[in-house]
Amino acid sequence: MRLKRKSISLLLACCLVTGLLSMTELRVQAEEPVKVEISAETEESAGTGELTGTEEPGEAEESAEAEETGEVEESSGAEETGEAQDPSGAEETGEKQGPAGEEEAAGTEELNKAGESVEVTEIIETGEAFPLLLTGVSAENEHTHDYDADTGICSCGSYQPAEQDENGVYQIGNAGQLYWFAALVNGDTSQEGITEANASANAVLTANIDLNPYVTTLGEEGTLTWTPIGNYGASTSLYYTGTFDGKGYTISGLYIDTTADSYQGLFGEASGATISNITLAEDCYISGVQYVGGIAGACGVRASGASITSCVNKGTVNSIGKSRTSYVGGIVGNMGNSRYSGVITSCTNEGTVTGSNGCCGHSRKRQP
Repeated sequence: MRLKRKSISLLLACCLVTGLLSMTELRVQAEEPVKVEISAETEESAGTGELTGTEEPGEAEESAEAEETGEVEESSGAEETGEAQDPSGAEETGEKQGPAGEEEAAGTEELNKAGESVEVTEIIETGEAFPLLLTGVSAENEHTHDYDADTGICSCGSYQPAEQDENGVYQIGNAGQLYWFAALVNGDTSQEGITEANASANAVLTANIDLNPYVTTLGEEGTLTWTPIGNYGASTSLYYTGTFDGKGYTISGLYIDTTADSYQGLFGEASGATISNITLAEDCYISGVQYVGGIAGACGVRASGASITSCVNKGTVNSIGKSRTSYVGGIVGNMGNSRYSGVITSCTNEGTVTGSNGCCGHSRKRQP
């Protein structure tokens, strides 16, 4: 009986010592909290139940011996150096060590709450791309276009969308808006606000427009190449069917120089379209294979009802022809065919027109 009481007393003493040790541990943890920073190594160690982290200087840590003897050991190396150490060899030495180069890594990568890094690409104004590691990336981080007030061209190369009036007619007052309108007709979805081709879009010019405001001589480095409105060709069957009124304004700086493509001009192929009151300036240069014209490469070839009225070309128009007929003209390269027709009225060519293997301008159907 006395032996049983002694065993009970010894058991109560052990419980008391264990409780005091637990209180000491809680006090130490409250005074010196452990700071754990999640790193890329966390994901690798997740499967083994290990957590890689760093401790603040002077942190008390519990080892296997502390559970048996009641002793609490503190890391001394952190007090002397203040540096986090690598966790390699932790099983052998019993020390928790942080990742080397933590400060450098923290400057280049952060993890979101799920522990995953998010990589995005930000396009800066120079057009260069560089990767960033961000936390919680959203659509707000995308590039915001800043269109030049005079040219309507963003530093990233995008064009300012033209606005419609109450009748749905696009108002074009600068180079960017004219490039954008061509992209709209041709279905270039890389430009803002364009989701599909709109070949029947209507437009008017509201000012004189220089399509190459950043160069003094067309063809030099930095020259913007024009893509015809209604870019009909081997890779597309698009042709313009809308109404375009130049309102007597002049387009300058239009530049095309291709040895591979036909149907070249301000408009590529315009069938069923109405085009009027446009002047191309002396510095405009248009050169293609065949079906090349100042105002349009071809007109009334895919559908009847096309008309070009009161337009003037003062620029240079050239067709290399290759082994085929050039079909080149100051206003239109080719008008109509045996099936369809178009009408040219009150138009004038004052520019230079050159071609090979054929005629200067061509109409396969007699005009009324």
